[in-house]
Amino acid sequence: MESRSPRILPLVCMLWALIPLACASSRPDPVPSTQPERRPTQPTTAEELEAIRAVVLEYYEREKPESWETFVVELRRGAVFLADTRYEGSLPAVGNWRLMVEDGRFALVRQPRVPKEFPAVLVWFGVYLVREGEAWRVTEEYLLYDDVE
Repeated sequence: MESRSPRILPLVCMLWALIPLACASSRPDPVPSTQPERRPTQPTTAEELEAIRAVVLEYYEREKPESWETFVVELRRGAVFLADTRYEGSLPAVGNWRLMVEDGRFALVRQPRVPKEFPAVLVWFGVYLVREGEAWRVTEEYLLYDDVE
């Protein structure tokens, strides 16, 4: 009996190690807790940015939020800039307005001025957009307060 123990022990250890693998293969794969985030495709042409500008201008002229007249003039005059593929994080823009992806959706957001004194609160505002086929539509306003020191 003593001569069998040394040979059985490695076999038992090997079988013991295989049991979790056998059990794991019979269980269904767990359902992922969250869906992977789908990032919208950034506009890549000046025509797309011009269409976005037109929709946002129409929205501001119709809804007339606070200080809208000044920002409409600014948005109307701003030059169109496509994302620069040479720089990571480069965003398309219309003047001081950046086209960003926030919460998995597009937002055309006005970049606040650099404060003269610190600490300060930067106010980022704009609109969320959605692409419906070839057209764009404003879905709601964007507002973010950012404390900086």
